[in-house]
Amino acid sequence: MRSAVPEDDGTRRAGLRVVRPDARADEASLAALRRRDPAAVGALFDRHARRIERLLLSVLGPDPDLPDLVQQTFLGVLSSLPSFRGDAASFVPWLNRICVFTARKHIRQRRARRWLRFGAPEELPELPASAAGPELRAAAARAYRLLDRLPTEERLAFGLRFVEQLELAEVAEVMDVSLATVKRRLAAARARFTARARHDPLLRPWLDEETDGT
Repeated sequence: MRSAVPEDDGTRRAGLRVVRPDARADEASLAALRRRDPAAVGALFDRHARRIERLLLSVLGPDPDLPDLVQQTFLGVLSSLPSFRGDAASFVPWLNRICVFTARKHIRQRRARRWLRFGAPEELPELPASAAGPELRAAAARAYRLLDRLPTEERLAFGLRFVEQLELAEVAEVMDVSLATVKRRLAAARARFTARARHDPLLRPWLDEETDGT
């Protein structure tokens, strides 16, 4: 199965893996962050903000609240930092989990708002014009509408695996669940998404019958 949400080569993910050439520098940065050093807080945002934004975009799709959600993720990091007992090597996976927690909460709140509007479908904001042509943007918008219909945990797993293209072990780590649980959620999400996408002429060409190890 190709990337479930169509995207052009210019929008491929930078990835969640971060190369860390100097462990001592990372430990020093974490220590400064624990002290709430303003420079360390600014460096945290500068270093990870674009990656966090990309991760949120992968699981939520285009969303007008995306900038606020990036901010909420970092506020969550700072407020939860006193309870973080890991080291610099485990800090990024922990940050990713807070990002997914932020996305999960937003999905549930967004669905509640739609229910209060008697189920009226919410229009997704368009993808940036520079990201793809009109047909590809239309296909991506339809794909995210289908993802909106998945159960929250399945939608998160689907976005991390097939949009963000993380390895299965990475998805399990970010969602803080077992590998077996991730596989079950992905199988269910993929089945639901594929069954619905096959009825959409814009999405049907993006589907194929090949397995991908899930």
